Amino acid sequence: MSDTAANSNSPVSSSPANPPAPTTHPPAIWFFFWGEFAERSSYYGMRAILFMYMTSALHLADTKAAPIYAAFKMGAYLLPLLGGLIADRWIGRYWTIVGFSVPYVLGHFILGFSDPVILGNTIQGMSAERVNDVAQFLLFVSLALLAGGSGVIKPNISSLLGQTYDQKRPGQERLRSSAFLWFYLAINIGALISQLALPYVRDSYIVANVDPAIVEQAKKQGEEISKLAPPVVVGHAYQLAFAFPTVLMAISLGIFAAGKRTYADEKLARQNLTAEEKQQGLSMLLFILGIYGLFAVYFAFDQFLLKKIATDWKRYAQAGAIGTILAAVVALIAYSVLAAGKRTFAAEKHAGHHLTPQQQRSSLRTLGYLLGIFALVVFFWFGYEHNDTLWIAFTRDYANLKIGKATIAPDHLQFLNALWVIILVPTFNAVFKYLDPDVKMFTPMRKILVGFMLTAAAIGIMAVAGYLVQGQTTTISVEGKLTEICPESAKVSWAWTAMAYVILTFGEVLLYGTMLDLSYAAAPKSMKGYVTACFLLTNTLANFLNILWTPFYGGSLPDPVEKRGPLPPGLFFAITAGVTVAAGLLFIVVGKQFQRSQAEEMASRRPVIA
Repeated sequence: MSDTAANSNSPVSSSPANPPAPTTHPPAIWFFFWGEFAERSSYYGMRAILFMYMTSALHLADTKAAPIYAAFKMGAYLLPLLGGLIADRWIGRYWTIVGFSVPYVLGHFILGFSDPVILGNTIQGMSAERVNDVAQFLLFVSLALLAGGSGVIKPNISSLLGQTYDQKRPGQERLRSSAFLWFYLAINIGALISQLALPYVRDSYIVANVDPAIVEQAKKQGEEISKLAPPVVVGHAYQLAFAFPTVLMAISLGIFAAGKRTYADEKLARQNLTAEEKQQGLSMLLFILGIYGLFAVYFAFDQFLLKKIATDWKRYAQAGAIGTILAAVVALIAYSVLAAGKRTFAAEKHAGHHLTPQQQRSSLRTLGYLLGIFALVVFFWFGYEHNDTLWIAFTRDYANLKIGKATIAPDHLQFLNALWVIILVPTFNAVFKYLDPDVKMFTPMRKILVGFMLTAAAIGIMAVAGYLVQGQTTTISVEGKLTEICPESAKVSWAWTAMAYVILTFGEVLLYGTMLDLSYAAAPKSMKGYVTACFLLTNTLANFLNILWTPFYGGSLPDPVEKRGPLPPGLFFAITAGVTVAAGLLFIVVGKQFQRSQAEEMASRRPVIA
């Protein structure tokens, strides 16, 4: 917000006849809070049970489900660029959120009906293999809709919240900061509740397709159905569990839409765009849609066409598809960097800040080091993003999940992340402010470095647990089929995974929050939004790398040996931790260069500003 706008609405400059500026939150805060609470509950609730759904209900191998999950997350983190572009250039934030909430709800709905058990009972006369193919196709459709909905909506909710406070409560920065704190709490409280509840809902209601005559007999005799006859099909109630996110997202849409009159009055920038800016916007839109389309084609090709192609040709086809996608991603980033750099210097010149060639080089050098830090942060997310896929797979196969007489689900421990985020963010803010008010001890660079190392330590815990169970498996016969299991006596405690989640969250809070603030503060004024978007893209690139890396995981006991990767769990997690440590060590070098370049840039600009 500009100083002029703040001063014109200041109660000091107003006449006695004018009422004082309000000091309470505008009514819009409640629509934002409850809408975001419901939306994030639906999103994180769906994600909490998604991996187990793909592996247990759809019978995908872990090495297949993890790359699909990574591609979904990549899309969800790439599409905020598209969401910001659509909102800024064409239809505004409100209508972007409302419009893309519809496919979001539809994606939840389709996901609930992609269960092969439901499809088999609904579509009669279809072979089991055909039912499974249809179920996997519906999975891809639903994930595409969910990534599109959540990704496009993600940047516009917070932007509209800030814009609303700039208009409704101009100049009240503390009030706006308070609103964002409530907004942040809504996200994490929603995630915490859904991550606790949905695995319980799924496991508490079992779907059993049993002969009705047996059900009646059981009622008369007061016996359990399983004692009279085994059910034809028994499975977790995924359809019921996925119904909750569907309803929550529909509620979120209703709450948000109801608050339209309380939001900011949006003025689109499309009328003031030059022909060059319009062309740049259209080019970026086509790039993003092209990348998204390439992923859709690749997974459809991989799932339905490559089954009939020889293994060697399949490898070549996959390598070609992945290479094409990687080239498109690199081209998008390179194009964006060049276009943004050109706009930056044009904006500086227009504002009267005529930069000398030396100052331009200094500015570009600082920006280059910042982007170098971003490249290293990719490897923070690279290891972090296994927590909702392969950590769950390891816990399912190798962890003793009993707590007293109760048994927890392997994906239930994810709630620890949201819980500790809620605890740590205000705690760290208070402690750092009290112990180091001048930011001399807990500098951003030190926080980021510690974040790298704590994340590596969390992954290292999983590696140690993997080595403890290595070679402890045995083969048994289940219904005439040989199955490999880890005996209960050889399993590690669930506390290993729980401890890893807690330490991982410490690293996340230190690194993510600090990097978000640093990327905004260090960027040129005319590039702050763009540089922040580049930081968010680090997660996109990390998930792309995980599409390639997760198939190397070889610890999945329910899967046939030929569908497992070559690396045992201990070695897989150890290599991942080593990559994170290496990125942290490189960060020390790049971080120092960034600080030195930033200091030189500030020194070179000081005479110009004076």
